[in-house]
Amino acid sequence: MKNITTYSARRGNVLVWLAVLLVISSAVTRIMWLSNTNESGFVFAVFCAVLPFLANFFIALRLPLRGEKYFYVTVRPVLLIMVYFIYRVFMVTVNLIPGSVGVFIIALCVLLCLVQGFLYYF
Repeated sequence: MKNITTYSARRGNVLVWLAVLLVISSAVTRIMWLSNTNESGFVFAVFCAVLPFLANFFIALRLPLRGEKYFYVTVRPVLLIMVYFIYRVFMVTVNLIPGSVGVFIIALCVLLCLVQGFLYYF
């Protein structure tokens, strides 16, 4: 048990700030892309704009502020992205695959997203 490896991200590291810059640019790019789409509505805004933006925001805050002690503690962003993926599964499969096969694929994809979130949480 003596060979335990721990990782950390120091605030002064250039790669940490590059990661923060890329995460913020990802959020800005998502908002710009969503402004050019024809879809609208509260559900679309929450699941396609707010959830991914909050996930990016939490990662951008966590890296420089708590990356030295808790590098791998990113449960909130992963759970938000899990909810976003479940929403996207419903949107893609309902539009592309009709009938009972679509219900099976939706159930399978939702189950996989939930298992991934559960495993990451624990």
